[in-house]
Amino acid sequence: MDYERGQNRVEASPAEAISLLKDDKLHQWMKSFNPPIELPMMGLVNNYDGVEWRIKEMAQLLASPAARQNLVRDIVEFAVESHQAGIVVDFEEVPDASQAHFRAFIGGLAPALHSVGLKLMIALPRAMTPTITNSSASSATRLC
Repeated sequence: MDYERGQNRVEASPAEAISLLKDDKLHQWMKSFNPPIELPMMGLVNNYDGVEWRIKEMAQLLASPAARQNLVRDIVEFAVESHQAGIVVDFEEVPDASQAHFRAFIGGLAPALHSVGLKLMIALPRAMTPTITNSSASSATRLC
């Protein structure tokens, strides 16, 4: 999270990500005020590594029930420990073959976040395309 030089790819456990947030210049500046500035923020989960959209890797992750479950656990842990208001999921270019797996992921993430009082926002394409159908969008909306 380097706001001066752009995005960086960071692979970190939830605890490591929280440590990075504490060192982040924006968060330090907000905490420097008396009283500190407290803005409700939602963490972003996407398949972008700072250079390219990782579609193949995202599809592989979504295809694995164990990987989905681990991701849900890590996302919820991060959101709770870092005092997020919720999570925004912005997976780009989800292949048609991965739509059911994406819905299963959202179907696990939504109740996990809601059970600890957090929100879920899903970024969907403006115009519905064959990749995300109207029924898929409706299913995702119902899950949140």
